[in-house]
Formats: sequence, C-alpha cells, structure tokens
Amino acid sequence: MTPCPPSRPLPPAPMASSPLPAGWRCRPVSAGDAASVAALERMAMPAGKVTGSTAIWQRLLRLSCTQGLLIEDGAGNCRAYCIWQVVAEQVELLSIAVHPAFSRKGLGSFLLDEMAAICRAQGAGIIFLEVAENNTPARQFYEKKAFVVIGRRPRYYRLSNESFKDAILMSLSLAGDMVNSTKES
Repeated sequence: MTPCPPSRPLPPAPMASSPLPAGWRCRPVSAGDAASVAALERMAMPAGKVTGSTAIWQRLLRLSCTQGLLIEDGAGNCRAYCIWQVVAEQVELLSIAVHPAFSRKGLGSFLLDEMAAICRAQGAGIIFLEVAENNTPARQFYEKKAFVVIGRRPRYYRLSNESFKDAILMSLSLAGDMVNSTKES
C-alpha cells in the first residue's frame, strides 16, 4: 500500500452556486467529526452498505491523504459529507452521504462539485469511485455528474443476508468541467 503524501490544506472552494440554506455552512471535515459522519452514514446508506464505525472514520480522517467536506446546519448538526483520499494525481471518493430529510436538494451535487474543484486545484487529474451494481439512484447521480463506468469488481459488497453484489467502478476526468446539476442528492 502506498503511504499517504504529506497533508495539503484544502484551498478555499468557490461555492458560487451554493444550495445551502441560510445559516448552514460547508467546512473541511476533521477527525473530530468521526461520530457525526458515522451516524449520518448509518442513517443515509442502504441497509448492509454501512462501511465505517466511529473508530474507523477517526483513523481514516487522521490520515494525511484523507480530505473531506461537511455541511452542517445552523445548530451544528451534520447534514451531508463527502470524504476522499488523494494520492499523487488520483482521487478516490470514499463516501458521500446526505441526510434523508435533505436529499434531492442539491447538497450531494454541491459537495461533489466542490470536491472536484479542490482536487483540481491540488493538481489531481482523475476521481475514482465504486458503487454497488444495484444502487441505481447513486449510479444515475454519478452518471449525471459525468462519471463513466470503467470496470467491475465481482462480489465486492457483502449484504446483510450474506449474499454479494458486484461493485461498478467509475471515474471522472478532472480535465474538463463537471456536469452541473441542481436536483440530485
């Protein structure tokens, strides 16, 4: 496994077309947010797809290559997040989630656009992700954002009933502009 490069601070994100309600803010995620991230993941992800406990998220968020953005409401509650890792010129989107009460209001698109702008500014050229083959809403969201299918990992996701689903591998070149969307996640 390639070690993480030295940490780079997140450059200010443009936030020109912010869908955030008044009093809400988008800020860099930190290891101190691990419990909030884990709780939102449990709430937002389909059953059997939750990947991280608070301890796992704490470890991931302490790595110098892990970066992310968190949207919080006026009371400081985590309403959405996007977490990724950057190694050299490649980015892996680890997780993106939006609180179910705020889905399809543009928060997911906003976070993905901000992530792409940050990664571009840091010199990254491509974003990779994997998504369960049966997660049609997520696949459609990523396709709308100009991600393309590049492969498949058979039996990658273990479901709660002990069956397996393939992972669809997708990528997005950061050389061009992303497709803007205001109605997804």
